Amino acid sequence: MHPRTVKCIVLCILLLSGAALASIPVTGGGTLSFFIQNQIGNCVAGKVFYNVVVARTFENFSYTDPSGNVTALSGSATATDQNQCYKDYPGTATLTSPAVTVYLVGDMNGTATASLSSVVGYVNPKYVVIGVQYSPPGSSSSVKYTQNTVVGNTTVTSSSFSNKVSTSVSLSSSAGIPGFFSGKETTTISGSYAQQSGASKTVAVSQTVSNTTGLNGYTDPVNGVNHDYDYIFVWLNPIAMYTIYFGSSSNNITWNGYGYDLTDQRVYNDMDVIGIPVGCINGDLPKSSSQWAVTCNDIASVYARTWALNNTDGSNPGLTSADLNNILKADPFYTTYTPTLGSGSYTTTDGRFTECHTTGCTETIDFEPNLSDTYSQGYSTNTTNTQNYSHTETFAIAQQFSTSVFWKTFSLSLQASDEMTWVYSSSYSVNNSQGQTAAFTIVGPNPGYGGPLQFVAFQDNYFGTFMFYP
Repeated sequence: MHPRTVKCIVLCILLLSGAALASIPVTGGGTLSFFIQNQIGNCVAGKVFYNVVVARTFENFSYTDPSGNVTALSGSATATDQNQCYKDYPGTATLTSPAVTVYLVGDMNGTATASLSSVVGYVNPKYVVIGVQYSPPGSSSSVKYTQNTVVGNTTVTSSSFSNKVSTSVSLSSSAGIPGFFSGKETTTISGSYAQQSGASKTVAVSQTVSNTTGLNGYTDPVNGVNHDYDYIFVWLNPIAMYTIYFGSSSNNITWNGYGYDLTDQRVYNDMDVIGIPVGCINGDLPKSSSQWAVTCNDIASVYARTWALNNTDGSNPGLTSADLNNILKADPFYTTYTPTLGSGSYTTTDGRFTECHTTGCTETIDFEPNLSDTYSQGYSTNTTNTQNYSHTETFAIAQQFSTSVFWKTFSLSLQASDEMTWVYSSSYSVNNSQGQTAAFTIVGPNPGYGGPLQFVAFQDNYFGTFMFYP
């Protein structure tokens, strides 16, 4: 008798009783538990053997990660003898859940091996800059972005990771930004912003058509505009979601876009985006009046992020002076800046701004005493991908990931284990604006004003807003 036939008979006798519970280590970390269900039939090995095990089904899987978190997995695998008692035909299955994917190989011996294929998790950056809005000339002037999905940002995080790691972006063409609480995604979706995949491994965030934003101006008697009154919009409760895929030689990390942390109750059930005047960061506005000192102090009280976790390097979650300095640099007018056009181009040499030059886009804005004009301003497509604004910051990791395979692999994949870099590039939304517009109302100064009487309207290619330059 063939030795495998003898083994088959012995195992069949032992396992005829039905389902058996098994648990095996998973290559990559953790443990896989499952049931083995026997199927009884006949097999042939020179002669017919009756009422023996002819197949084994592996099912009812659960994965326990190194920190003890248990996740149920869907899928099953069946190994059969294909009517040959002496040979195993392995059953394979990819077992999935929203948090982990495991690959299983089981055989007729009732044994199995498993390897971790992917894990899902997220990190909590301290902030993301959503946009910059520029003050129009004149205290009675205003600019509004309504019924408009262009205003926002386009970012990439691939610079955060080692060159040995392959990075990508996987996101539906147009997706909501979900809320998370206690480590789990909820059904809450932001009503203010949405996200989509951009080009070159980027994620684009843009405001929804139901979200109207805008800014009033300020009359500067010399320059017409005062960039201390520009606003930088900072998102204070972002989450960055990732999937790590395990390969034989290297890992692939896929950015699955943004979420937001519902632990932050300052804004009910939505993204916490705060507008910060440039003058509050550089200190000019508190010097100008006691009213602005109060406003700047009120805004600064939000910087502490007291609801948030400490960062992975042990530091507090609040924005530091270094963070504020990086935020300030989102507005190029934080220092002396002149938009210089490239030769034969409407776009500045650094790629940041484009002069209005298409149909529906007014290049010259009048700002004369006792004159009031309303403009419906269109966008000019700009495909320049020059990147001149980025920042590096610390981040937090939720408790359920702190000892998990996700965190151990993610931290080892970073250039620096406690820091991430966010690079802002030419707006995906601007390049796909499809005729969207913004509205300006420009009210001229009082007689006696001695500043510029005309301004050129530039679009900010990074954040989808308009800048006015004398």
